[in-house]
Amino acid sequence: EDFSLSLHNEFNFNLEALNCTRIRKIIDKYNEENIFYIPHIYEEFTAKDLLVMELVEGIPFSDEKKIQQKQ
Repeated sequence: EDFSLSLHNEFNFNLEALNCTRIRKIIDKYNEENIFYIPHIYEEFTAKDLLVMELVEGIPFSDEKKIQQKQ
């Protein structure tokens, strides 16, 4: 029963959008060097079965060569 509820909540993108907004507020308090970035959530387009976020271009953590080149 707990697993079912947990799984149901994981697939509710309205909850995911709310969690992203909450974590952004927390991170912003401590992110003085702008190390972390949480993409903008477009709440007006987000629904229970659809999460619309800002596209963020970047380097995947798995691409060591590109990360080393940037430093």
